[in-house]
Amino acid sequence: MASGAWGSDIPITRENIDEVTEIPTRLDPLCSYLLGFSTPIEITEEGTYTAQASKSEPGYRFYSIQIPGTDEYYFIENRLTQGFDKGLCGIYSKTGDGTDVTGGLVVWHLDASTWDTCLEDNTVNTPDHQPAYMPVYLESYDAIGERSVMTRDPFRTTGLYSELQRDSTAFTDTLQCFRGTVDDPNERTASGIGVFALDGAQDAADFKMVLADIPDDADAADAATILFTNDVHGAGLDPASEGLTYASVAALKLEARTLAGTSNATLIDAGDAVQGNALATLSKGSIPVDAMGSADYDIAVPGNHEFDYGVGTLKELEDQAADWGIAYLAANADDLTLEDQGPFSRPLFDRPGLAMHRYIAGGKPVTVAFIGIATPETLTKSRPSNFQDEEGNTIVGFCEDETGQALYERVQQSVDAARQSGANYVIAVGHLGNRGVTPRWSSKEVIANTSGIDVLIDGHSHEQENEYVADAQGNDVLLVQTGTQLSSIGKITLRDGGFDVELVTSADYAKKDADVTAALERYQDEFAEILNEEVAKSQVIMPWETEEGLRLATVGETNLGDLAADAYRSAMGADIGLMNAGGLRAPIEAGTLTYGDILSVQPFGNTIVMAQVTGQQLLDALEMGARLHPESCNGLLQVSGLTYQIDPSVPSGVVTDASGAFVRVDGERRVKNVTVGEAPIDPNATYTVASHNFMLVEGGDGMSMFKGCPIISDEGTTDVQTLIDYIQRDLGGEIGEGYLDQNGAGRITIAQASEPDDGHEDDSSDSGDDIAPGGTGDASNTGGEPGGTEPDNHMEGEASNGLAATGDGPALKAACLASAAAFLAVIVIAARRATLSRRR
Repeated sequence: MASGAWGSDIPITRENIDEVTEIPTRLDPLCSYLLGFSTPIEITEEGTYTAQASKSEPGYRFYSIQIPGTDEYYFIENRLTQGFDKGLCGIYSKTGDGTDVTGGLVVWHLDASTWDTCLEDNTVNTPDHQPAYMPVYLESYDAIGERSVMTRDPFRTTGLYSELQRDSTAFTDTLQCFRGTVDDPNERTASGIGVFALDGAQDAADFKMVLADIPDDADAADAATILFTNDVHGAGLDPASEGLTYASVAALKLEARTLAGTSNATLIDAGDAVQGNALATLSKGSIPVDAMGSADYDIAVPGNHEFDYGVGTLKELEDQAADWGIAYLAANADDLTLEDQGPFSRPLFDRPGLAMHRYIAGGKPVTVAFIGIATPETLTKSRPSNFQDEEGNTIVGFCEDETGQALYERVQQSVDAARQSGANYVIAVGHLGNRGVTPRWSSKEVIANTSGIDVLIDGHSHEQENEYVADAQGNDVLLVQTGTQLSSIGKITLRDGGFDVELVTSADYAKKDADVTAALERYQDEFAEILNEEVAKSQVIMPWETEEGLRLATVGETNLGDLAADAYRSAMGADIGLMNAGGLRAPIEAGTLTYGDILSVQPFGNTIVMAQVTGQQLLDALEMGARLHPESCNGLLQVSGLTYQIDPSVPSGVVTDASGAFVRVDGERRVKNVTVGEAPIDPNATYTVASHNFMLVEGGDGMSMFKGCPIISDEGTTDVQTLIDYIQRDLGGEIGEGYLDQNGAGRITIAQASEPDDGHEDDSSDSGDDIAPGGTGDASNTGGEPGGTEPDNHMEGEASNGLAATGDGPALKAACLASAAAFLAVIVIAARRATLSRRR
């Protein structure tokens, strides 16, 4: 018979094997069970479990899992280097110095179908025994390369996981079934069961058990899985959502790890994750980062909205992400305060813009390089002052120029560096977009002007993409994007020789990780009081986007855009109210509205200001916003007190500078028939315009024509509070008839293709026969208000006091006499926000 299971007091090597002191170890779980010393706890459902070590307070406890449809089992136990097992470090030291193994979860594999054969033929204790014929064996991390199943990495802890990830070509904590033969004893297939350690070696060791569906494709387990999201905008934070959440992302990642192995699964975000809803705003991005960490993201690329809280806050978020193991990558984000010593000499982020990952595909090691690319539009599509010092000097750059060449060169340098470092494949992760973005910085232009990229995972334009685009050398590059608001999760499967792509939706995938869902519930509880405060009601539905992810206000007028522009105008008593389409981020549903609902509509924390603006500046702003029509444009202006027409048959003559900011208009203008009140706009007159500081003060969305305009009112009221005040005071607490038409009140109209051009840009004599409304609103309504008439307009900066507050026509003066209860509610909400701010 065998000599027994022994440990040692020191690490065993070939040189000292005769010198060690042998120490007996505890029995394996099967022997312990067969001898009646212990009984396993059977696991049949996914979840988090706790394995107790032998000297723990409750006493030894282990688990069993049966592989569905087989006579094979897994035993999960917790063993520490204590008691009879104090010599385990000598046996299982990974580094050879005996200091790195103190215990952890141990997984045993029982194949009952081979039991009789092994005992009868004694194939275990013979020199030529094959692992495939062993009835009980340790399931190790490492299952590839030259290492056999009986490796010296049996303990599963988060610490050892991190160390193996650094040191191994690839490893797996997937539990697998042996299908070995005499010729190939190490052949294995995925069991669909994963066991993942959640802590280090301690008396009570938590682990998560996952059950994954094994694909019909027999090769699926021998492939790398790359999951990705983009433009989530806080949508994954609602634990009660029937759609996809970060808990869905976490479950899908765990399944990928279960089938392909931990190092063979990577999770990526392509930007705009930390801004967009109430929780994201109130936590300044911290909650979304924690949610991504809980879901086990590996790489993130900063979108323009990652910068909304300022560069300093983003650096704090980067540190927070790093604590979760998430690396921010942006090869073209430069800290301009550092000395320029060439490409990559002054990175904004701690990690470089390049990350190398090693996988196993088709049984072979494969190296994939990930390159992060941020859009140069960030300089105008986040608050411009975020990128300036106190003297107004630009301190952050994104390789922006007027041709796009600077960006192409930086990306090509990154690709070349990746190839020189041994990358078999290059996957660019960009927040670039195509529809409604600056053309020279689009993902398709980046592909067309570079070579060597295999896949570009994109974001920014909220599209769903899965197509091939030719690069500078005519090679096909796979371009993918998931849409927005977690409408889908991207899944790339890398096999030997190519990529397969699918977009996973909630209809395809219903699993949600219980631990991440619990974390999301805690995040909701943190701000529940303020978010659930009831502030208004609505009789109408105000949509934000289509099912395909097209943001309605970026292509035409909406009742939601009308509401926001009316609120700005009313708050300041201005001639005109302007709302940029990109500032609207969620719909308003019929029924009771909470503070969280309104904050989700306008989550950016902008403040309301009123400026003196010339008619010419207004014409330039309207032209800038309409330059991409009929494609989506965040800068398209929703208006109050003003109407205008877009003629898409006229090519845009807008010229922008290197950062994408407005310079001038060359040639004919496509914006026509502009009226203020009932009169044609006067380019030489001065009007009072109410909007937020992002546009009027900082020139956001490239609206540089407003920079330097006299600011005649700046009360510091947020856009959220302005909208709440308008609904409560001007509309009597309820959005009603004046906003019934989801396509707005006819303030923006679109010229039909057959319309003749009379050459009179400012002609205000609109008729229903020669224009097509921006929606289904009545084109004959030339007033700025829904269902009402436009008050007399006062030029030269004199504010109008006759604004119609609702479709029923009550005046602003009358609306100011709202109930004391409604006014008190506003004060209470403001006080709570102030208290919350002090706590932060």
